Amino acid sequence: MKEKISSLTSSTISALRFPLTVGVVFIHFNVLSDNLAVRGTGNAKHFPTWLVCMFNLFSEVLPRIAVPLFFIISGYLFFRSGFMIRTYTDKLRRRVRTLLVPYILWNLLYLIRTAFRDIPAFSGLSHDTAQANWSLSAVLACFWDNSRGVFPVPASSYIYPQDFPLWYVRDLMVMVVLAPVLYWMLKKVGWLAVVVLGMVWLALHSICNITYWGQFFTAAFFFSWGACYGLRGMDLVASMRHRTWIALLYPLWAVADMLKVEGIYGIYIHNIGIIFGIFSAVVLTAYLLERGVIRVNKFLSDGSFFLYALHASLMLVLARCITKVFFVDSLFYTVALYFIVPCLTTAVSFGLYELLRRYTPRICAVLTGGR
Repeated sequence: MKEKISSLTSSTISALRFPLTVGVVFIHFNVLSDNLAVRGTGNAKHFPTWLVCMFNLFSEVLPRIAVPLFFIISGYLFFRSGFMIRTYTDKLRRRVRTLLVPYILWNLLYLIRTAFRDIPAFSGLSHDTAQANWSLSAVLACFWDNSRGVFPVPASSYIYPQDFPLWYVRDLMVMVVLAPVLYWMLKKVGWLAVVVLGMVWLALHSICNITYWGQFFTAAFFFSWGACYGLRGMDLVASMRHRTWIALLYPLWAVADMLKVEGIYGIYIHNIGIIFGIFSAVVLTAYLLERGVIRVNKFLSDGSFFLYALHASLMLVLARCITKVFFVDSLFYTVALYFIVPCLTTAVSFGLYELLRRYTPRICAVLTGGR
């Protein structure tokens, strides 16, 4: 049995949940993307360089550490008490409640929401044009690959469920199932296994970036990284503080990433920057907590999963409503929209979370996995 998690590490993990989740919201509202399908977004060539750099910083650089860090935290928490078959089966049962049930419910809710596009009153809020396919195989595909689901979307280099941000939960469940294999591997070769997985992750994202394997090795690398801390009884915060120099390098590295160097070197800069950024986020958060600059807000920490699961659909609905009511073709409008929509999405999500928590606590607990 490993030592109990330290108070600072526990507080650091709790404090990180909310800003990391907000970062994911900004990733998904990147106004430079032509796939956003919101009036006033896309057409990146029409934006001045300084504005493109700002959007890159807040949507493609700083928040890109979020999901990898979630995997590290998950691996650390899963393995910090050691690994035995008896405790593993107990953990599997708990993950059914905390991961599988919310995953199924949220994807069902998103599937129902997408079905509303065929109702005239709601059709303007959706840009989906594919014909519905309600076969059993298509319905089941919504829980793994929505490009083959009820409302097929164009296939991409990644594979997403219907509620696409929940690919993290899907692949976390895959890691939990593979935990005995990861345990055996980490016990045999330790950090060497993590390094090898990291090299595969870099190769897949930097060279071919192929289908599901890019996501799989993202999960395997970062989950194993956290697992190695847990299995060796290492404190997450203390361990990363031993590499403070990496955290200090991150601001300069982030600037280089923001400038978007073209070609293979730019991809390497981006991916290595994710590793540096993880150290920076953990070290900085622990530092601010120790000095009383910030405190853990339990409401924001507990409700972060609700925001994570809800934001993708809500964000687009809010953005399209705003641009239908008021639209000006100007840079100022685009910048204002870029910050207002994620902030409004966060506020509305937490408002709904509070209503559910107060008036239907059981439903809220099921949707959030008891968080």
